[in-house]
Amino acid sequence: MTYLRSILKWAGWGLLGVFLLGTGVVGLSFIVPSWFRPRFKTTELRAPSGSVYKIMERGPIQGIEAGSKTLGVQYLADKLDDAAALSGAADELEALVRPETQGLGYGSLVVMAYAVVEQKGLMAVSRTVDVVFQSASREEWDIFSSTQALLSGKEAASSRELTAAYQTLDEAVREKDARAIWDMETADYTDKLIEGDSMTKEQDMTYMQKQFAQLSKVSAFKVNIESLVLEGKKAVVTVKSGFSGVVNDEHRRDEIYYSDGWSRDIWKKTAAGWRISASEDLASKSFFFKP
Repeated sequence: MTYLRSILKWAGWGLLGVFLLGTGVVGLSFIVPSWFRPRFKTTELRAPSGSVYKIMERGPIQGIEAGSKTLGVQYLADKLDDAAALSGAADELEALVRPETQGLGYGSLVVMAYAVVEQKGLMAVSRTVDVVFQSASREEWDIFSSTQALLSGKEAASSRELTAAYQTLDEAVREKDARAIWDMETADYTDKLIEGDSMTKEQDMTYMQKQFAQLSKVSAFKVNIESLVLEGKKAVVTVKSGFSGVVNDEHRRDEIYYSDGWSRDIWKKTAAGWRISASEDLASKSFFFKP
């Protein structure tokens, strides 16, 4: 019996020691949380700018569109509170993996910025910002690094007129005025989406109204002409547009949606001025950001 009591005594002291040690570790984790942040196994990708990205995962993921091929690249970010930095990092990573997306026929790329945003004792709170790149075809991936083409004198004159037309379009989008956009389109206007589906003028109006309804505010919209080719009274224009707006969807309320889009627009010069007759989406980059 004495032997048994001794064992129970030491077992009790052992349990107390474990309890005190555990309590000490938990307490220390709140005092010095950085000691307890999780460690991740990563590989490195170095950009021409000198930036080094710690890659956590890289490979095919579930397609963002049914039947599509999507490449996923997840990297360990220092922080997630700078939209410009997230956008720039995504651009650099897109350029680094472009031979893979282009050569293997990926239609989309998701660059996932992962970071531990808070350490609550032993518990790590993490978040991910997904930057989605989409391309209409393998050849369109190069448009993400395209530069403005030089224009002839006649093209430059038309470019100035069309720039004014796009400024009117910019204002209509910022005001969420779908009717003003309707008035800038020809009766036979069509819009071809990245996925290949086409919309008539009426369908495009319904689509715009639905998109505008999901935004409490359009913060910014700007279109820049990248290239222009004149064909009589028709102009074929490649443009890059930048967009940001505040989302009022119940699942993403008050988040900000950012998008860069590239499209090929066809304008016709009419008695009432330039009117857009067709638009074809070529590529896009977009992400949601919580300030």
